[in-house]
Amino acid sequence: MKNKLIPIKHVQLKFIIPAVLFMNLQLSGQVGIGVENPDPSAILELNVNNLAAGSKKGFLGPRLALASNTDVATIPNPATGLLVFNSGTNVNLNYVGYVFWNGTEWRKLDGTSIAIGTVGTLNCNSVSLTPDTYTSGVPYTGTMSVPYTGGNGGSYPAQSIGPVNGLTATLVPGNFSNGAGTLYYNITGTPTVSSPSVTTFSINIGGKTCSAAVGSGSVISVGQEVFWSGEAPANIGSGGLNATTNLAANYLSNYTTDIPVMDGMRFDYYFIDAVSGAGTISGLPRLVNVSGGNLKVNFSAMSSVQNFGSSNILLGPNNFINLDDGIYNGNGLNMTTSSTPANYTSPSTSHTEIETVDLWVNNHWYRANYYPVIDNNNTTNASDDIRKISISVKRLK
Repeated sequence: MKNKLIPIKHVQLKFIIPAVLFMNLQLSGQVGIGVENPDPSAILELNVNNLAAGSKKGFLGPRLALASNTDVATIPNPATGLLVFNSGTNVNLNYVGYVFWNGTEWRKLDGTSIAIGTVGTLNCNSVSLTPDTYTSGVPYTGTMSVPYTGGNGGSYPAQSIGPVNGLTATLVPGNFSNGAGTLYYNITGTPTVSSPSVTTFSINIGGKTCSAAVGSGSVISVGQEVFWSGEAPANIGSGGLNATTNLAANYLSNYTTDIPVMDGMRFDYYFIDAVSGAGTISGLPRLVNVSGGNLKVNFSAMSSVQNFGSSNILLGPNNFINLDDGIYNGNGLNMTTSSTPANYTSPSTSHTEIETVDLWVNNHWYRANYYPVIDNNNTTNASDDIRKISISVKRLK
C-alpha cells in the first residue's frame, strides 16, 4: 500500500485521521502527517515544518492521573512500552510528565522511578554552603548541600524556600539515590546580613524535616577536623593579668588571616604581655562572638596546668570568653645551636602550656586545641622572638 500524506488542516485531522490510521495499521503501511514520505523506520511521522511560525502544533498524548507507580487499575493490563502523560493530580503520586510501563511499574522516560521519594534521615548537621560566606547588599549565588541517608530512589518535586535574610533556596525536581545521597539547593539573592551571621532554611522533603544553618563561615561536618597555624611578634601585648582588656592590636587575628570561625565563634588568641623570659604568662586563648547576634554557649577548658568552664553563657556581638587566666608561653631555656647540648632531666611546669576546650554552640559540639610556642630565631635576644600558635578544631556533633 502507498504511504498516505495527510495535510495538516483542522477539519481533516479531526475526521480523517482515525480512519486512515486504522486502514494503514491494518495493512502495515506508513502514515505521515504533514510529510509526504515518512521516515522508513517510522509507522507514524508528524511534521509541522510547513506550518507558519506561531501556528505550529505538538503531539498531545493521553493524559490521566495514575494512583501509584504500580497502578494497573486506571489502565488495565498495560502493554510494556505503553506511553501516557501523568497529570500528578492524585495525592498518592505527584509526579507530572510522560511515563511508560516497563512491564512491572510506570517509569519516567529516563528510566528512573516515579514513586514518591522518601529518606531515612536529613543530615542538616553536615550541611555546607559554597561559597561559604556572603556580604550584605552584594548579590550572592551559591550551592547548599544537604546530605541524607535511606533514600528509596523515588522522586521529589521542585522546592523554593525563602527568602530568608534576602536569600532563596531552590531545588529542581529529581530522584533520591537508593541509600545515601546529597540534595543540592541553589542559593540566590541579595543578603540583608553578612557572614558570619547565620541564615537558616527549614527543609521539608522526603518525609523528613531539618533546619539548615549556613553562612557562619568555615563549616565542617561531624568527625571532620581543621588544623591551622599562624604567627605574631613576641614583643607585643598589654593588660597583664587584667583579662578584661580588649585591644584589636593584641589579637592573633590582627596578624594573620583565616583564623578558624565555627558557628559565628572565632577561635582566637589574645596577647596580655610581651615574651620576656622562661616562665612568661604572655597570652590566653579567647573565643570571640563574630556572628553579629547573640550566641548562647557552654564551654569547658582544661590546660596542662589547670581547668575552667561554665554553662548557659549569653554572648552579645563581639563579646568574648577567656578560656584561661593566662597561658605560660615563654622562651624556655632560650638555647641556640651554639649552646652546649645537655640532657633535660628536670622539666619545668611553667615554660609552656597546652589548652583544650570543648564548646557547645548552635547545638553543635566542637573540641579545640591550642598549642603556642616561642621561636627564639636562634638568638638569646627576646626582641626577635616570634609567637607560633597552632589551633585544631574538631566537630563532634
